[in-house]
Amino acid sequence: MIKKNKLLIYAITFMIFTISIKLEKNFAAESNVPPVQTESVLFRFNDNAGDIYTIKGISTLKFYMNNHLRQNAVSHWESLQKAMVQTNTGMKFSFSYKSTRQGNETANTSSEFIRKSTGEMLVNSESFFPQSVSVPTFPAEPVKVGHSGESAGEEVIDFRKLGTSEPFRLKFHARYVFKGFESVNGKRLAVIHVFYVVNDNRQRRIYTPVFGRTGGEGSYLPARLMGYFERHFYWDMEQNYWKKMDASINFILTFTGGVTVEWESRVKSEMIKSR
Repeated sequence: MIKKNKLLIYAITFMIFTISIKLEKNFAAESNVPPVQTESVLFRFNDNAGDIYTIKGISTLKFYMNNHLRQNAVSHWESLQKAMVQTNTGMKFSFSYKSTRQGNETANTSSEFIRKSTGEMLVNSESFFPQSVSVPTFPAEPVKVGHSGESAGEEVIDFRKLGTSEPFRLKFHARYVFKGFESVNGKRLAVIHVFYVVNDNRQRRIYTPVFGRTGGEGSYLPARLMGYFERHFYWDMEQNYWKKMDASINFILTFTGGVTVEWESRVKSEMIKSR
């Protein structure tokens, strides 16, 4: 059984690695294409106290356990980011998030964060939201189509339904490519492609509702959490914020006892700025 579980973990690791290499090659190909436009863009959030960002989205989720589909659901969600006051490190925001599935509320939470104009965020280590911290983050100088670079970020995973009391915080380095321009609802927007992988093997006990107790040493400790994220942001160059975002997200969590669970999600969202 131990040998079988190790082989399973190795196989999943190889799969994530293969996906990562494939997407890295796609990024390399994108970066090596000579840009047609010579226009430079300085990507910056232009936040002022009183600004309100309303983000509405639809997420499709498939949940697998040991490769068997257990759930196929659609969630509608909304988050509000309200700029409160400028600090020495950036604009301080209040944040709220709620989601519904088939008319039933599945989440309703709030927190605060600080965001610099470059997109870098400062979030309390005990907060479960926002989940994607410092995404997107922009370079200091104006860039042209085809520009690529990397920036640090953090993904916050909420496993409270599995009994965890603290968020799983996974650090990563995201790869960015300025792909070009597209017309969305008649407006010319800049398109930013973002990709990153998370990989964590810090074993932390997870409460299992099946047995109603903290999982045993052999069966209910996460052996590895892996996932990849791919996003496209559509940036409004006049109002200085992203207006649309599409994402593909895959998570795989393996336990030392051999159980494997997987989340596969597709997200479409739009953001409106007001006062």
